[in-house]
Order: sequence, then C-alpha cells, then structure tokens
Amino acid sequence: MVRTFIAIDLPEEMKDELSKIKDRLDLEGIKSVERDNFHITLKFLGEVREDEIEKIVKKLYEIDFEPFNLKVCGSGVFPSPKRARIVWIGVKGDLSRLVKIIEEKMAEIGFEREKRFHSHITVARVKRSDGEIKERINKFLREYKNINFGEIKIDNFRLKKSTNRRFVRSYGSKIRRSTLTKKGPVYETIQEFTSK
Repeated sequence: MVRTFIAIDLPEEMKDELSKIKDRLDLEGIKSVERDNFHITLKFLGEVREDEIEKIVKKLYEIDFEPFNLKVCGSGVFPSPKRARIVWIGVKGDLSRLVKIIEEKMAEIGFEREKRFHSHITVARVKRSDGEIKERINKFLREYKNINFGEIKIDNFRLKKSTNRRFVRSYGSKIRRSTLTKKGPVYETIQEFTSK
C-alpha cells in the first residue's frame, strides 16, 4: 500500500519566504513543517495499492486546465484556536475548478468525494496543548492575520507519495526518492501534470 495525495508544490522562492516564519512557532510541542514539504493539498487519497496508481495517473492525465494565479496570505488553525492541531498560511484564488475536476476524476475510479475543501499551506502541527503553546499560536495568528506573501503561478499539480520504502516503481521521468526521517516525512513526486 502507498500513502498518496494530489498537491501543488510551491516555488522555491515561496518556500524560502514561508520558512522564515519557523522561529515564530519554535516551541516544544509545536512541530514546524520542513521547508521542502510546503505544499497545497488538492486531494488526499490515502493508502492505495500500487496497481491502482496507474489508474490514478491515467485519470489525472485527462484533466485540462489553464494556468492561474494564487495569492498566499493570512493565517489560521484547524480545527479552532482553542484546540489547534494544524497551523496554516492561507491561499486565495480560484482553485475550486481544478479541485472539482480532480474530485470528479477520482470518483470515477472509486474514491470518495470530499465534503469540503479549504485551500491552505500547513506550516506547523501542534503535538500538545498548554497555556504557553496557546499563547504562542495566538500571537502568531495576530501577527500573520493580514500577512501577504505574494502571488504564485499555478501551471501544474502532482501525484505524490509519502513512504519509508527506498525503492519505488517509476510512472514517469519526473520522480524523486523519499523516506521517513526523524524530521518528518519526505515526499516524492510520482507524476507531474501540467496545464494545457
């Protein structure tokens, strides 16, 4: 079984900008996302069999979309400030069309449709909750409420996997090795899909 998801990887310059906020959340009990792992998840597929990946790739190749821009701005948490588990930076723009098509294509091969989509970039995961952590998160939310990191052009998305296996089958030329480390998961691109 392979843990897979569909995502947009961020440009290197945007990763650099987002990595600068790491020290704002640096506290035991809060795990910042590694720079290379910043992305926008479009759909989480979960654990799939390796023989299903070819079907997924085939369906994703059917998607036709025009390049578009997204604005990276604002901040928030899931599920709520009192019970924060995920700290994120917001994404504004019209991702809905692309997400809708992905949902339709994946439903055709048996994946359940998501009830709700909230575009964001996870920047930290909260491992425990106490007064100090809540205070640090609230301070971060106040500081970054109106932050604007700029715009990014979206002209591709990727099928990705997170695994501890050192060898993987190749479904295209654009592939990177991946393993789980003490710093957290390292993601691998199985296949990239570009705009028409």
